[in-house]
Parts: sequence; C-alpha cells; structure tokens
Amino acid sequence: MNPEPFNLLLLIIIANGAPILARKLLNSRFKLAVDFGQKLPDKNHLFGTSKTWRGILASLLATTIAAWLLGQPPETGTLIAFYAMSGDLFASFIKRRLSMKPGSMAPLLDQVPESLLPAYLLKDEFDLDGSAIMELILIFIIIELILSHILKGTSINCLCPLRDLKHVAARRETQQNGYSILQVHNAADACFRSRPTGLHTRLRLSVALS
Repeated sequence: MNPEPFNLLLLIIIANGAPILARKLLNSRFKLAVDFGQKLPDKNHLFGTSKTWRGILASLLATTIAAWLLGQPPETGTLIAFYAMSGDLFASFIKRRLSMKPGSMAPLLDQVPESLLPAYLLKDEFDLDGSAIMELILIFIIIELILSHILKGTSINCLCPLRDLKHVAARRETQQNGYSILQVHNAADACFRSRPTGLHTRLRLSVALS
C-alpha cells in the first residue's frame, strides 16, 4: 500500500480506537451519551449508551494530533475523525433499530460505514480510486475484527479471579453433593471460552455447576 493510503488507514484506525482507549482510561467518568438518553417510538435509544461525547472528542483530538505527526494537515485528521464517527453513529442507529444491545458486534456493519465514509469523502486528497478504497476497507475490516477479538478476549473483567474459583471449589466440596476441583475447572473453562464479563462469568459458572 502506498504511503498516502496507508496514512489514511492508520488515521481511520486511530479515529475508531480513541473512544475505546478513552473508555478504558476514564471508565464511567465524563460518560455523556450522544443521544442524551433519548429513545425513539421503538423504545430503543437513538444511538445507545456506548456512544458518548467523550468518545467523539477523544477521536477528534487523537486523530488531529496523529495527522500532524504523520505530516498531514491537522484539519485532515479532524475530518477523518468526524467522518469515521459519523459512520459509527450510523451503524449504532441501525443496530438500535434492530434491537441489538450497545456494544454487541455486527460484522461489516461495525466496520464498513466508519471506514467507507472517510475513505470515499477524502479520496481526492489521498489519491484513491475505487479499487484502492475497497482495498483499504477490506484491510480495515480484518484489522478491526482482530483487534476487537483481542480486546474483548483479554479484558481484565472477563477473567474469574483465582481466589473466586478456590472459594467456589471449597464451598462445593464441603456440600453433601460436592463437586471436585476438576469440575470447577471445567466449568470455568467453559465460561472463559464464551468470554463473559464480571458478574456474567460468575452467573455462568453457577449455572454450569448447578
């Protein structure tokens, strides 16, 4: 890939990754939903609670700075972030209309709008033709799916603390119909493969042992 399209791809990745980083760093602080909690007649939010002004600002700031560092005009980075976030909000709007929960994955719908909009609307600036746009989108989809899998799969909250497993094993083995540590281990392993988070892990573990 030529340097210019590569820079665009990198900036699109940064634009879409900045809100995730902001969420991990700030947790629930400054978490104001873009739709201010408004719902449509279908009883679902306009965009959902996962789309925040904090994320949009993080995307605009990070991409603008990254564009400057890559030798691109800062305003180009701002535009990339704006188009990427617009595509992301469009995807979220569609997902809410389909009654999909915030944060749920929808392959292609999660990747195409947020990469297509900046690639197409800035094609002249980055000297892209139709095939180059398609190549960029395809590469972005692959990278985004891999990163999403890694981030969700290695989330700190998705792991049952070892002490919890020991406590469960100890409690179960003292019961009349106790379970062995191997049974607890197998149940926990099934939980990890499904990649639940926090409380969900414990609930799945309890169900698996019941």
